[in-house]
Amino acid sequence: MRAAAPSALPILLALLVATPLGAEPAPTRIASVRVEGLRGTREEVVLQWVKVRPGDPIQRFDEVRLRADLLRLGIFSDVHVERRAAPKGVDLVIEPRERWSLYPVPMLVYYRDTYLLGGLLVESNALGRNKGWALGGVYSNRGWQLLGAVVDPNVAYTSWFAKLSVFGGAGLLENVDATGRIVQSFALSRIDAQYSVGRTFLDVFTPAWTGAVRAVRVERAIEGAVLPDETALSQGLALIYSDLDPRGHFDAGVRTAVEYQHGFPIADGSSAFDNLFSETRIGIPTLSDQALQFGIFWAYARFPPALETRLGGLDGSRTLPALLVPADKHASATASYQVPVLRGRWGVGSLSPFVETGVYRRDGDPANAYWGPGLGFQVFLRQVAMPAFGGDVAYQMGTGRFQFSVAIGYRPTR
Repeated sequence: MRAAAPSALPILLALLVATPLGAEPAPTRIASVRVEGLRGTREEVVLQWVKVRPGDPIQRFDEVRLRADLLRLGIFSDVHVERRAAPKGVDLVIEPRERWSLYPVPMLVYYRDTYLLGGLLVESNALGRNKGWALGGVYSNRGWQLLGAVVDPNVAYTSWFAKLSVFGGAGLLENVDATGRIVQSFALSRIDAQYSVGRTFLDVFTPAWTGAVRAVRVERAIEGAVLPDETALSQGLALIYSDLDPRGHFDAGVRTAVEYQHGFPIADGSSAFDNLFSETRIGIPTLSDQALQFGIFWAYARFPPALETRLGGLDGSRTLPALLVPADKHASATASYQVPVLRGRWGVGSLSPFVETGVYRRDGDPANAYWGPGLGFQVFLRQVAMPAFGGDVAYQMGTGRFQFSVAIGYRPTR
């Protein structure tokens, strides 16, 4: 005789009583947030970017956003996040991997009739609090320069930032035209002190108050007209939008900034000036960890001759003679494609073929257009807080001249 099968009705009734209709399971809560593995960095540097607290539902935790925020600081090479089961929910354990933050940046350049020797000592994580400073100088057959800078990307672990840099030197300064012909040269001494203070809203938008004290004394004219001395105090406003997502050897996303400054003369014979300028950079990830990158740069200014912007060797003007082309107004665009060609535990080496085009002019002079292709090589060291260093060679189509430049990159925190 077969045994009767048990009825399912009591089981169903028990489930209905235990689980009311429409009820959802209780959300898993965060039991604790811990930071592990730090050697020199203070926990507050990491915890300031954690937007959840013990007792919050785990669903509120945005791991992707946290990783992007921490990697953008430049002092971590990687961030590992682990969710560990705990009696009262889930323990969030954050393990950043620290980079070397104190490093030298040697400089040795020889090009045509110019040599340059010097270097910088840079600290990106002073006292383990993500504060930065740099100090150094260079000497060349054209003069000497000294530089000092301090930056606090998160004042008192808030969304405020502050930066101060001081630059001074003396030597020979030359102005050249688009063909590289010297049209003006003079000996001078100068000092610039620049600062900025701002606050970031919604993680992407930063207004900042900027300013500078700029003084130039022209010792003598060697070729061309004598320039007057200039001493000015400038004040301005910068607006920055940035949603950059660090991807190791490149940044994905958009960063655009526009700034206006007005210069007030503070010495007899000096002139007032206005300067409106902007830069936009776009990074688009493509196949095989490669990246398509665009840049748009422009300025509309009225500078006294001794304070003019100098183009050449910079993004958007790498086909021009390095830092020798004076301009009041300029606009340029560049496109490059970054391809990693060397990989190792040390980092990544990449080639970047690029093309650029631009136009510039000084007040009272006709506009000059330029364009050309180029090729850059960059090295990204995984365990060093310096984002990249390398060099470029560019060819200006209008003149048939090659231009060489050396670059040390940086990753803006805003």
